Amino acid sequence: MTEINVPNEYYKKTRAMAHTLYTNGSFLIDGVEGTLAQLEGRLSFINQLEKRNNLSINSGSKDYKNLGRREKEYQKFIYFKYFYANTRSTILTEGKTDSRYLKAALKNLYKDYPKLIEYKNGEFIFKIHFLKRADKEDPDKAKRLKFFFNIGPHGADGLKQLYYFSSNKNKKIPYYTNYLEYFKKLNQHILIQPTIMIFDNELFSSGKPLHTFFKDLSDKEQHINNVKKDLSTQITDNLYVLTNGLVGNETEAEIEDLFDDKTRNEIINGRTFSATDKGKEYYGKNIFSQYILKNYKEIDFSNFKPMLDKLNNIIVNFK
Repeated sequence: MTEINVPNEYYKKTRAMAHTLYTNGSFLIDGVEGTLAQLEGRLSFINQLEKRNNLSINSGSKDYKNLGRREKEYQKFIYFKYFYANTRSTILTEGKTDSRYLKAALKNLYKDYPKLIEYKNGEFIFKIHFLKRADKEDPDKAKRLKFFFNIGPHGADGLKQLYYFSSNKNKKIPYYTNYLEYFKKLNQHILIQPTIMIFDNELFSSGKPLHTFFKDLSDKEQHINNVKKDLSTQITDNLYVLTNGLVGNETEAEIEDLFDDKTRNEIINGRTFSATDKGKEYYGKNIFSQYILKNYKEIDFSNFKPMLDKLNNIIVNFK
């Protein structure tokens, strides 16, 4: 395979544009103000040639732990775009089904949350951004999140990785850069929207995502108390944890527990819903969440309101 190198001058200009963006909030291309899409196009082009010329990446032996200098520049930009200078509040959930439930609930209750969603010209417009960690329309985005940050297509481990790149938790490990701190030092004024990680309310079960996440925090007891009281806690300047409310006298609850018995007992193609069982007589979370999103008008979302109220408060009061 013939090696094609990125001209060094092109790389230097691109890096300078990015630094100007991080410092001033804007940058120029040939004297005209550039866009994030244009800058990402340049960085993506550089990265693609780097990958093409480096067979170790293609063989899967390289990842976020051993990035090259130019790859680190792209990693830096991705963090800036999605988690620092995001123009809408960014929502990350444990899995794709959780975001479907939340979208359905907001559609049903849209009149109560005008800061989160609006209905205009016959369609819903979300004012928050649900970050897709697995996107069939843009599979490269999912690959980038995995490659640069170890944020995989599902599961809660990726949420912990975002915390590592937003704090000094692992500052002694060279491949973790506290990008939140880095960008704040360059420009104190760009931080405009929060990033909110949503977990099932499973504080006390060992091995469950929320319990495991808090184990890594030095002030975990304070965060646990915050969640018990308010369903949410602020982890860093713009990084929050949010969870769903409890139902009845239960001490823990998954988001599926917020639906009433009528909804959870819905029979689809002769099968009933189970979040855990895999037998032929059951359907799982994927089909259930699709049903919820399709039938949002008829479903009772009252148990979602405490979580949505808190989500709304975080966004409205963020400074």
